[in-house]
Amino acid sequence: MALNENLSHLIKVTAINIGKNTIFKDALEKEDKVRVLDDLKLPDRIIALIIGSTQDSVRSLRLRSKKKARLKNVQPSPDKKGE
Repeated sequence: MALNENLSHLIKVTAINIGKNTIFKDALEKEDKVRVLDDLKLPDRIIALIIGSTQDSVRSLRLRSKKKARLKNVQPSPDKKGE
């Protein structure tokens, strides 16, 4: 199981390295890069290596990104005054 998982991560990292200009073309900030790599289900330690950061920083950036995404999806409640 661990070998298959490691092999899967290696394949993804290789593909990212080959196509990083395309993959990260709109990802200017580290937070954007973390979001892209997190979508690929890579572990924090590998994401940290790719973006030149630490695992703790990756966790923090991921949480910040998910919080922003949730805030974008929240619909404003109807204004009671207009009823």
